[in-house]
Amino acid sequence: MFTRRSDGFSKTFDQLTGFGLLGVFSFGLNIFITISLHEILHVPVRIAYACGLLTIILTNFYFSRRIIFQSSANIWRQLVIFIASSFMFRGLEYGAFLFQEATIDIEYILAILLIHGTSFFIKFFYYKLFVFEYRK
Repeated sequence: MFTRRSDGFSKTFDQLTGFGLLGVFSFGLNIFITISLHEILHVPVRIAYACGLLTIILTNFYFSRRIIFQSSANIWRQLVIFIASSFMFRGLEYGAFLFQEATIDIEYILAILLIHGTSFFIKFFYYKLFVFEYRK
């Protein structure tokens, strides 16, 4: 599924599918780590959640780099940009949520779905074009 194809659309579609599956996996992993650390090891929930986030950021980086985008460029450059952009995207998602809450009268669950759905596609193309397939 994640092989380099000459057909640009097929390659992008495969990458987008993999990115989506990775997102679903990461969500589950984050929940699992947070609950396990908090409920079993009695780690405070704020620390447990932070551990989950750190784990999924590193997991997402590894699988995005090695499997989805199959990059062999400078790992340290990619890691720094990936981590910084991950925090930037989370901040923008939160800001978008606060903005819509203050200005648009829609159900908060719908707002979250719209914001994260939009963010998913923006992140995919940002990572594809500027992090993992960057050309000087």
